[in-house]
Amino acid sequence: MRTVAVLGTGDSGSAMARRLRERGFSVRAWNRTEARARPLESDGVAVFPTSAEAVRTADVALVTVFDATAVLDVIGQIASFVEPGAVVAQCATIGDDIEAVIARAGDLGVPLLDAPFLGNPGPARRGELTIMVAGAPDHKRLASPVFEALATNVVDVADRPGGASRLKLACNTWLFGMNAVAAQAAVLAESFGLDSRLFLRAVSGSNADSAYLHYRSAQLTGATDAVLSPVRAAVKDLAHIRAAAGSAGIPDLLLGRVEQLYTRAADAGLGDRDLTAVRAVLNGQVMRRQGAEPAVLDGIHHLKFPVSDVDRSLAWWERAFGAVRRPHLDHRTPEGVLFGYVIAVPGVQEPVELRLAPGSAGAVSGFDPVTFAAPDRSAVQAWGDRFEAAGVANSGLLRGLNSWLVVVHDPDGVPIRICSRETHAWDAEGVDFDSPWITPLVRDQL
Repeated sequence: MRTVAVLGTGDSGSAMARRLRERGFSVRAWNRTEARARPLESDGVAVFPTSAEAVRTADVALVTVFDATAVLDVIGQIASFVEPGAVVAQCATIGDDIEAVIARAGDLGVPLLDAPFLGNPGPARRGELTIMVAGAPDHKRLASPVFEALATNVVDVADRPGGASRLKLACNTWLFGMNAVAAQAAVLAESFGLDSRLFLRAVSGSNADSAYLHYRSAQLTGATDAVLSPVRAAVKDLAHIRAAAGSAGIPDLLLGRVEQLYTRAADAGLGDRDLTAVRAVLNGQVMRRQGAEPAVLDGIHHLKFPVSDVDRSLAWWERAFGAVRRPHLDHRTPEGVLFGYVIAVPGVQEPVELRLAPGSAGAVSGFDPVTFAAPDRSAVQAWGDRFEAAGVANSGLLRGLNSWLVVVHDPDGVPIRICSRETHAWDAEGVDFDSPWITPLVRDQL
């Protein structure tokens, strides 16, 4: 009989412990709040006051805590007590923080599997989870009987930890997006004086139907307050998703809106509720209860460059960046005098305003107020090549503190940088400080 340690006995951890015991495993459990784990004893689970004690004699340890900080803490506690030949599976949703966990486990010699799961306590108790697994093949084989007892779908992602945590982010993106849009549809139907269940009946059996939609139907229509996944967990996971999207250079227009929806629900004190909290935001109940729209930011509205000659600057932006003027947004005084153009720069979400302000343009000459992003080093090099072809003076590819960049000056001498999202090791000694395109921006201003 294999022995499994379940480290973290929240709702899902407790359900997993009971399922494993039912399937014949010897189960040892620990929870930071010990009283939360004690009820498991009636199901034959051994409960221990420390994670170090719980992991002794275990072949597989499942770390089922809330976030990356807790995962790192647990790994530090158990490192010296993991049995030879055993494996530790981290099951939390931690996004790119998995790299810190991998590094910590490596430093401490802890054999690590990356194994987040899809599902809530109900599927966990029935052995119907989906578990995504990344790690060494030997580690996966050792943990396989445990995963098969807990899941109907085990997805082998990669032979190195990391990919499973990122796949979990993609899956959660789909879930949170579907929850938000389905709740919006239900609330919209109700606003028309219709029973929201009619929405479910209308799509049932069509190409727009979804098993998940029916699984969540009671929460979507407000028929129950039962919590399958609390809003506070969604807020945590959405922060991971947006951070990972930013690191990958993916615009977060949709992700930002979904995160804002869940955050508003949490800020209204509904963090422990489920889709009823999302409905409360979408149908205006949260706003009415608070009495006013909360003070929230929603990104950057537009960028503004002071210029001494709007037509000269417009021509330069068109040549250098392929910018397109938006004539309907031209800025004019009541007398019709032009004082600014608004342009769209390909690849930049926010519009850019070229505002006639000769004094300000001269004042910021030599200072770089805005840095645009390119995906990687090769993309930055491609911009340098583009500038050369367009006859725009530029720095060529330069090495910065932890990225690569190219610099151009607008007609008023304002530097504009394009930096790679791809990074290299932080290296102050390796920066191209000898380049005149960097030196005036740094040393002359210190």
